[in-house]
Amino acid sequence: MQTKIFHKFDFVAFIANILAVILGIVITFSIQGVIDKRNEKENVRSALQLVENELKDCRDVLQYHIEKIGLESKAAGYILSHSDNLFDCPEDSLLYCYNEMVSLCYDTTTSDALDLLKTSSLFQAIGNNDLSVKILRAYNYCQSLRPILSEYLSIKIDIFNILIKNWVMEGGKDNKCYYLDKLCGDTVGLTFLARLRSHNLRIYTKGISVLDRTIDAIEEYLAD
Repeated sequence: MQTKIFHKFDFVAFIANILAVILGIVITFSIQGVIDKRNEKENVRSALQLVENELKDCRDVLQYHIEKIGLESKAAGYILSHSDNLFDCPEDSLLYCYNEMVSLCYDTTTSDALDLLKTSSLFQAIGNNDLSVKILRAYNYCQSLRPILSEYLSIKIDIFNILIKNWVMEGGKDNKCYYLDKLCGDTVGLTFLARLRSHNLRIYTKGISVLDRTIDAIEEYLAD
């Protein structure tokens, strides 16, 4: 009788130990799951902050292009409108136009933060399809502007080469009006100036709108 009771109580203790181990494993995995989710959320937030900063940099680049290309477009328009009487124009205006024509300082947008977000598999962990679409759309739009800006820059380089060629032929004389007049006397030069004057700035302003909406969406997501 005592032996049976002993075995009965030993079996109960065994079951209790098994249940305690199982419960401990469940609790451990639950806690680990909570920690993993928290870490993933923090990693997503950090990645999105990098994306936000990069998009802000892209926005600054587009704003710079709007201002710079806008000035160059006005300069090209001024030269074309006075192509028949450039020597009668104010010297400071001609100097300004000349400097705008030979300036080749431009910048490009980057996508390093987005590439990092994709390769780290955190993109799927954002959990907000609307935000994900806005991020991709913003980067795609910036990407679509690169060939347009590259074409514009090639026009500027062609104008620069014409001006520099005449400068070399004249032995480096400091006569900006003469070089601009030679540019206008060249059919190719006139074509380039006309293309500068008519360059569409709305594509850059639209890009800023796309970026602003995406940046606002990221900030709203991070504020939660």
